[in-house]
This record gives sequence, structure tokens and C-alpha cells, in this order.
Amino acid sequence: MKKYILLAILICMILSTHAQHPAFTRGAIPGELYIASELNKTDWMEADAGVFYSNDHGKNIHLMYSEPIYQDTTGFFPHLYADATQGVVYMQRGGVQDTLYMSSDHGSSWDPVYPYGRNSHFISGTVEGEIYRLDSCISVSNDYGQSFQILENDPVECFIFDIGVLPGQLWGGAYSANYLDILRMDNYSGQFNLISTMDTSFSHSLYGEISRGANPGELYFTNIYGVGFLEYIYEIYFSDDDGASFEHRFTSDVFNYERYDFHITTDNSPGTFYICRRTIDFSIPAWVVYIDYSCDTAKTFKTYYHILDDTVLQMEIKPPSPEISLYPNPFHQNTKISFTLNKAEIVSIHVYSIEGCLVKCLFEGKLTEGLQEIDWNGKDAKGNEVKDGLYFVRVEVGKTSKSLKIIKK
Repeated sequence: MKKYILLAILICMILSTHAQHPAFTRGAIPGELYIASELNKTDWMEADAGVFYSNDHGKNIHLMYSEPIYQDTTGFFPHLYADATQGVVYMQRGGVQDTLYMSSDHGSSWDPVYPYGRNSHFISGTVEGEIYRLDSCISVSNDYGQSFQILENDPVECFIFDIGVLPGQLWGGAYSANYLDILRMDNYSGQFNLISTMDTSFSHSLYGEISRGANPGELYFTNIYGVGFLEYIYEIYFSDDDGASFEHRFTSDVFNYERYDFHITTDNSPGTFYICRRTIDFSIPAWVVYIDYSCDTAKTFKTYYHILDDTVLQMEIKPPSPEISLYPNPFHQNTKISFTLNKAEIVSIHVYSIEGCLVKCLFEGKLTEGLQEIDWNGKDAKGNEVKDGLYFVRVEVGKTSKSLKIIKK
């Protein structure tokens, strides 16, 4: 395992803030996006800030919440982190606000959950109720941000880009001349190990950022570099081998980076990649957003354009389904996965170890409407009884997926 000096952190924090100050983030299910932006007025001191939501890859957006940016001395501009629970999203206010807020209705209403967030950044996990706190060290909460447990007391010595696909994973990186060491934390260890080293000389610039794909091993590298005075281009590269090799996917047209607030995110569906570009259209005048959506690992994009004001109506959100329970949990010999389907769905249920290895496929196929109960006898695919400890049950129903912790003892 390599150790990386704190200088790398400072450089990366200056040059790439996507993971730490997200105004654009994926939701719990494919197609869901959350956007934080100014709206109504182009004067910052008089503008409102709002939280927008989309459930169709950005084709339509809906204003869920807004308030004046400077309604008090703290200021308000939201940083958003969507939970793995459908409809749950966290908000950290701008200014000097300490409090982390949570919404369980796609951003329509908010409640304070953690009052000690000053000088911290957050990133949501892959398990329902899981969110990481990133400051001098890494802490994790599994109760929707109400309490945090430190994973490792040593300082974090790399920049953290994104969560992994499997529970307990975080992707990070450390830069040196023409190289990016791609690092990953596994199993909630708090320690980052070298996965691969990327030659960044091909990308025309030393710095970029890593985003994880929908499947294990998939990574995107996005890089912005100057080609003239206030003229920039961004390039996207894709890897399906944990960054051992990258293939060029897309090069943008030249744009004025000083005018655009630029954010990227991926989705929980394979091949999906998004770019969000916010700017002021002075011909209106109003804040506008361009959402570039790709479903082919960033080879081609479709662009959606929206004017951000309070005429963007709030949508009616249907409650998430299904609710999944594990009982008993902890268990000794047998446990039952129970859920109710509103209609016939394609379902898959897999058990993973804390290391992220597949233990057993419990079910794959189509289930009918109604109550469903799937048993696990605590054995692996070869019929051997697994060791006592923590495991994850991943349930995929149609386009939704949930990962739940379970303990065998």
C-alpha cells in the first residue's frame, strides 16, 4: 500500500471540486438527477436558490424547493448528496452553516439530521442510510447522517472522487507529473490501496477527475484543458478494467469555461454518463442549464436545455417501492428476504461478502404481483456454510436496486 503526501490533496482540492461540492448528483434509481442552482434573478445578492429533480435523465426537471440565497447571514446554496434510498437526498447549505439536512420526498421538505458539519464534506454511499463524512479523516453513518463512526484515525492522504459500486468502496487519486495513481478503499477499511497508475500525458493536461461506472471495474476520466484565452475543451475516457487502460470516448467543442459551472455524474444504469453546464443567458436574462446525457459510455450525447425559474412546476412523486425486509437479522441458520411487488417484475437477489465477492445468487427471474419471500440458509454457491460476519444482500427489482446489510452469527 502506498502513502501519499498531503500536497496532493491540496492540489486536487483546488483543481477539482466535483466530488466535494456537488450541485449535480445522481439519484437512487436510473434516470434520477438532482440539481442545485440559482434561479429567477441573475443578481447573486437578490437571487433564489433551488433544488431541481428529474426522473427521466434530465429531459424534464421540476423545482422541488427554493429560498433566497441571502435570507440570513449564513447564505444559502445547497450541496446535494442523494442516498441509496429512493426519494432521500441530503443537503449541506453554503456559507458557514454546520448542519446537514435530509429530505425523504425528493427535496420538497427538509429536516436537520447532523448539526456538526462545519468544514466537512460528504458523499453518499451505496447502502440505504449510508453517508460518508470527509474531513481530516473518513467517517461513515448508517443511520441517515444522525451519527458517524470514524473508519481510520490517520489523515486521508488522497483526493476522494466517488463512491464505488460495492458497499464500503471509495475511489480516490493522487497525482504526480503526467501520472494519476488510482486508489480505492474497500470494506470500510479507511485505507486506500493502489489499483492502477494512469498515464495522463495523453490527456493534454495534468489534472482531471474519476467517476465510477454502473458495473465493477468501470471508470470514467474527465479532463478539462485550455486551448486559448478563456477557451477550453473537455475530454472523456472510459475504462472497464479498474483504470488499467482507458479508451477515448468524447471531445467537446471549444467553450468559455469562465461562464460555465461544470459538473459531471454517472448513473446506476450501465453506460450512462451526464454533464451539467449552468450559466447565465443574458438574452433572457436568466440562469439556464444544459444537461448532456449519454447512454453509451460517453460516446455520444443528447442535450436538454432548461431555463431555471419558479415557473418550473413541482412534480407529484409516487412513493418508492418495494420495501424490503430481512428477518431475522442477525441470523444463525436461516433468514428471509421479504418484499411486495405492485406488478410482475424481473428480480435478482445476490449475496456479497464484505470484500465485495459474490457469495451466492439467491434468485434471478420474473416474479408475480404480491408478497414475495426468498430464503437464504447461510450457505454459498457450493453449499458450504459461510463464516459468521457482515454480508450484503443486493435486491434488483426492475430498474431499482437496494443493498441491505445482514449479519450471520
